[in-house]
Amino acid sequence: MAVARRRRLVLIGPAVALALLVVAAALFLRRDDSPPDAFTNRSPLPSCGTVTAGAGSQCLTAAMGTGAGAELTVTSVTTEGDPIVAYYRAVPGQPGLEVFTDSTKDKFSGTGWSYARCPQASGIDSLGSCSEKNL
Repeated sequence: MAVARRRRLVLIGPAVALALLVVAAALFLRRDDSPPDAFTNRSPLPSCGTVTAGAGSQCLTAAMGTGAGAELTVTSVTTEGDPIVAYYRAVPGQPGLEVFTDSTKDKFSGTGWSYARCPQASGIDSLGSCSEKNL
């Protein structure tokens, strides 16, 4: 009786391990590329356009200085060529910038979407101290 039970355990162990591996792989590979509610429901701001990393951001800096509010979309590319899109927002009545970052197209990122609030920012190249969270 003990031998039969041991055989069942020997067969069940690998099956359970395989099932857990399949579930873990499915969770890892399943990435919801749709933007989170915090991004899609953000208040609209005048656009400063879309630029690639390294380009100027005079419109956003001007909006920060006047308190008018604006949003600048910046696309950068990882070493592997995957795009990462950051949405820098100067929100009227709030100091600094808020930043939504979309890393869903980066095959090597485990993040997806993130949000940062940078109250000391004076521009996209000078964010200061930020509080960040994954969305």
